[in-house]
Amino acid sequence: MPTVRFAWSPQLLAVRRETCPRAQWLARDRVWRMSHGDAVRFLAAAHARLDFARTRGEIAIDGTRWVIGFVGGAPYRLPS
Repeated sequence: MPTVRFAWSPQLLAVRRETCPRAQWLARDRVWRMSHGDAVRFLAAAHARLDFARTRGEIAIDGTRWVIGFVGGAPYRLPS
């Protein structure tokens, strides 16, 4: 199951609650564990929400960092 990490943001937390309510918080690793489908839906929904709010953010899914939101070409992967 993929692990998802993002900086604390009330908008992203709300999106996470709406799109994948069954995600599990792993406090020791400070990541969310969710199914692959939930991770993909969360990435798309978070991008749409931040783009609408004209803000940007980063989400890491299994260590791959994504830039989302109001940024040209987003969502896109950051190089390793």
